[in-house]
Amino acid sequence: MNYFKTSFTIKWSDVDPYMHLRNSVYLDFGDQTRIAYFREHGYPFHKFITSGYGPVILRSSCEYMREVLLDETITLDCQCFFLSRDFSRWGIQHNVRKQDQTLACILRVEGGFLDLSKRKLIQPEERIQEIIRNIPTTKDFKVEIL
Repeated sequence: MNYFKTSFTIKWSDVDPYMHLRNSVYLDFGDQTRIAYFREHGYPFHKFITSGYGPVILRSSCEYMREVLLDETITLDCQCFFLSRDFSRWGIQHNVRKQDQTLACILRVEGGFLDLSKRKLIQPEERIQEIIRNIPTTKDFKVEIL
């Protein structure tokens, strides 16, 4: 399966006093990976702004396996672990790997598409649905009826 990947080199401002990658930076790198995925598939983030809706995070979790330290380079991929039938809600998993491909962290985020004026989750346009359909899925992928 062909996974979308982004790479990041850990810099001074990314680490805690013990030189470990800070929790919030994992989340930031996940955000950047999802933004890059949509851009790479023809939907740069500014299109969300002009469309009147956009992605919103509802829950996130990190499961740590290995330390990530200052000056290391890591890669994050994208996999879908759940999707509502109308595409209004989704779950994306990012596997964080060290340069030797050791799994360092599994980051999972759950979100949806928020109508910015009505302040409620909505079904996104067909182009967004198509982009999401192309995200590889996890082994435990499920479609949810909400």
